[in-house]
Amino acid sequence: MFGWSKKSKYEVLPERGYSYAMNDETREPMATYYYPEEGVFGSVPITKDAPVFFLNIRRPVILDMDGNKIGLNDLPSINDFPDECDGFIFKNVGKYKSTIFLVRNPKLQSMSF
Repeated sequence: MFGWSKKSKYEVLPERGYSYAMNDETREPMATYYYPEEGVFGSVPITKDAPVFFLNIRRPVILDMDGNKIGLNDLPSINDFPDECDGFIFKNVGKYKSTIFLVRNPKLQSMSF
């Protein structure tokens, strides 16, 4: 466990006027996919016809997971989010180095087309 708490040692990034869920190379909104069993969004589709979501994350905590394993039991709960934080972004997850997003309010922070 990571030992999440409201007084997290992790830095909440500042509001920058647009979402942090962006493609690092193109600077366009990142296509994400909802993983219902885990309750998170990810950068890799779980099926070939999975719906695409775009996320609005304005004050995230970003964690680089390269070399660290992360499991469902390791994720913070909504009660663990610092007050000003609206999401966690986990980069370099697993063998595909995917990105996982955990948002405070999926209904308000996601759009699907």
